[in-house]
Amino acid sequence: MFDAYGFENKTSSWSNKGGKTIYVGGRTVSGNNYSCNHWGNGKSPRLWTEGDHSHSPSVGSLDNQTDCFWTS
Repeated sequence: MFDAYGFENKTSSWSNKGGKTIYVGGRTVSGNNYSCNHWGNGKSPRLWTEGDHSHSPSVGSLDNQTDCFWTS
């Protein structure tokens, strides 16, 4: 969860310097970490995917909507 790092709803850009794909999502219930589940179970919307060794200076209309992440 991004709230563990002080980044809940504060992401405007990203950088993935690692070798894994990162999936970024949002909660289905505001303030409830249990609603921030893996996107594959249909409980949390996936906002974007970060490929390994990639970055983006902007997340566009998804600015400040992130709550959680998981890796490949």
